[in-house]
Amino acid sequence: MEDKPLTHNQQRFVDEYLVDRNGARAYKAAYPNVKKYMAASNCASKLLKKTYIQKKVDEGLVEQQKRTQIDQDFVLNGIVKNIKWCEDPENYQSKSALKGYELIGRHLKMFTDKMDHGMSGDTAAAIKDIIGKAQGGE
Repeated sequence: MEDKPLTHNQQRFVDEYLVDRNGARAYKAAYPNVKKYMAASNCASKLLKKTYIQKKVDEGLVEQQKRTQIDQDFVLNGIVKNIKWCEDPENYQSKSALKGYELIGRHLKMFTDKMDHGMSGDTAAAIKDIIGKAQGGE
């Protein structure tokens, strides 16, 4: 797909979106006649689904990362450094250290709010056995 030039408002939306990645706020800044948050949110969502808009957002994010020199490694190294400082006996702060571990665990997707309801055959058989015993069967 060839690059489609953005309108002034679309470019303003992209620029505003890159500030804090809040689509509704960015849309309201680019299209000031839109006053309602939900309308702005819906319109922002539609704009962000357009490939030429998403391409400009992606380009902006890459440029932002180069400019600020903040990336995953920078953030993770900072968290590890903080954990080490918090675990030092002279500075011991268990809550802060645990928060650091939590952030790293979430980044590594070690914890999830979604439950996997798939069961192996052994698990399903064990559950049926327990239910059968609870209902008085042997």
